[in-house]
Amino acid sequence: MLFRSHADKMNFSEIQPFVRYAHAFTIDDASQFADVRAYDHRLLYISSGRGQFIIDGQSYPLQSGMLMLWQPGLPYSYVPDEQQPLALYGINFDYTHRHQHLKRPIAPDRSSVYKPWDIVESVCFRDLEQFNRPIILERMEHLKSHLIAINNEWIEQRNLYAEKANAQLLLLLIELGRFLTSAPAPDDRLSRSTDEIITYIRQNYRQNLSNQDLGRQFNFHPAYISRLIRRQTGLPLHQYLIRYRINMALNLLQTKKTSIADIARQVGFSDLNYFSRCFKKAIGVSPKRYRSG
Repeated sequence: MLFRSHADKMNFSEIQPFVRYAHAFTIDDASQFADVRAYDHRLLYISSGRGQFIIDGQSYPLQSGMLMLWQPGLPYSYVPDEQQPLALYGINFDYTHRHQHLKRPIAPDRSSVYKPWDIVESVCFRDLEQFNRPIILERMEHLKSHLIAINNEWIEQRNLYAEKANAQLLLLLIELGRFLTSAPAPDDRLSRSTDEIITYIRQNYRQNLSNQDLGRQFNFHPAYISRLIRRQTGLPLHQYLIRYRINMALNLLQTKKTSIADIARQVGFSDLNYFSRCFKKAIGVSPKRYRSG
């Protein structure tokens, strides 16, 4: 008997994922998973093969490199290609540890006999609403290593394997969340340019950088530079630069005995009072108070 549950509202920062089951498997028969529903969350990665994935009435073509994540209770089916069966990495998981005592794999049921009151966990995210509906993404090869690592931990079951698998899943979900909240650049050239701009900021944050300076450096309109940075970080250029400088100052305040005024200059602030205001707004205490502990 599974736990009855209700939709718990939470922020993405509160997740503590629990891997209930991880496996690598092959689907070559459409009847294996035809119109079934899961009782916990599912995350799958297509390692090879082709086919169709049908979830909640929507059909998606499957191919290598695709990643799918969906919530319990939704009807789904796999229809593998007869010539190219689907090879997948799969994870059954919860976003919290509330039901970690349910350690055994929980198989899906046919829709005709599915018991919705037995759903293990139902979560509604306040902030990352993308996770409240099925996620179907192509070209997610950069996440495959996490799936492999989780599967290896589950198979080998060395000391602390569960903890490591849970940590790997957390990293995967964070990477996925970052991908979903970073609006795609219009083309690959702009995506590469954004990476180059952020690298340039890291290397030159001590200098007096402005939208105009970066616009001249990268041949973009100054306002567009700020939009590119916001797309990747959630902050306009000015605020991102301040945050980066404050993070550098944190390290110096902990490791260097030089004056706060000197540290402010080292990280790119010419005005000590302005540095102190920015620092307190970001960290919650003044630089002096932070250094004193």
